[in-house]
Amino acid sequence: MPHPRTNFSGTVHVQVLAYEAGRTLGVRWMDPDPANFAGCSLTRMLEHEGRGMRLFLVHEGFDPLAFARHAGSEQVLTSL
Repeated sequence: MPHPRTNFSGTVHVQVLAYEAGRTLGVRWMDPDPANFAGCSLTRMLEHEGRGMRLFLVHEGFDPLAFARHAGSEQVLTSL
């Protein structure tokens, strides 16, 4: 669904950056219109730890202030 306040077109292109079955999945997503808010990437990694699993998340390329400028709420974020 388009979101005019953030210049989001409503369409997301996703690219798989890394994949290792049962362990790693890295994806990048972006709006296909380069004039709109830039994309970011997320890598999820699982590692065995004792009797369980540990989840690691790496989120890159997301600038909250850049997003806030598009949404018109930069003042709110900078005051936190």
